[in-house]
Amino acid sequence: MGGGRAAFLVGAAMVAGLCALNALGIRAGARAQNLLSLAKIALIAGLALAGLLLPVSARPGMTMPSDAGDSSAGMLAALVAVFYAYGGYQNTVNLAADVRDARRGLPLGICAGMGIVIAVYLAVNAAYVRVLGAAGVTASPLVAADLARAVLGRWGEAFVSMAIFLSAAGFVNATILHVPRGYLAMAQDRLLPGVLGRVDARTQAQPAGLIFFAATALLPLFLLRAFDQLLAYVMFTDALSLAVLASCLFILRRRGEGSAAGVWSMPGYPWLPAAFVLILLGLAADVLFRQTRLALGGIAIVVAGVPLYFLMRRSWREAS
Repeated sequence: MGGGRAAFLVGAAMVAGLCALNALGIRAGARAQNLLSLAKIALIAGLALAGLLLPVSARPGMTMPSDAGDSSAGMLAALVAVFYAYGGYQNTVNLAADVRDARRGLPLGICAGMGIVIAVYLAVNAAYVRVLGAAGVTASPLVAADLARAVLGRWGEAFVSMAIFLSAAGFVNATILHVPRGYLAMAQDRLLPGVLGRVDARTQAQPAGLIFFAATALLPLFLLRAFDQLLAYVMFTDALSLAVLASCLFILRRRGEGSAAGVWSMPGYPWLPAAFVLILLGLAADVLFRQTRLALGGIAIVVAGVPLYFLMRRSWREAS
């Protein structure tokens, strides 16, 4: 079995299995997410501590690439992985209705989660530099595997493989948790068919929403297969979506909504959100330039939802 086909089968089985688990109920999905997140953090933190504390006999023989000095050319490309590593916090708001005292708990949870992620990832990057050196980090295509091999020996690759699997499973399960809740909100606003917003009264799961999510998740997985292409596709569509959402701050502030009622405030407005939007658009433009066909496919999928939007609005107006 080829490596690409095997990876696709593992990914498809992961999506299907986690969707089935979440169909058992929102509590089952939340417990799985807690276990996956804790296991992933423990493995990454363990690797970081091993790299920072264990003795290193010799660094791997790696040399700095000849074009490494041109940092500006690869900055936006590097931000794709950075946004993937540190992103996802914004999706927790989809679960606000399932959180007790969400007004207080969600901001605390988001800030605490971001703090933990930043601390763990900075620690493991410090371990990369200590063990491999700047040249080794730059030259290594699999920097975590090289670090694990250097400090843990023959068990290093198995350790990193487990960490990668748990990280991927945690990402998929988190997506399964929050995306159907977005379907629910859109169905309540008559922007999606009502069946996608139906919630099982006993389990609080969304059977139709989970099936729809699985179908839309498996399609790009089947078409793209390679992880770097999947990452670029996800980050391209996410960057555009986040840029549009962040730009709504300007509209809301101009209308006087939210801030006038004391609901929200925006420190650093307007420069901070403007910089955020520009960086996201630059990241999306970089993916569009480097992987044009992939980016155009993502745009086509997004645009395909426009007719559905107007169709649902028309049917809602006729019904009312």
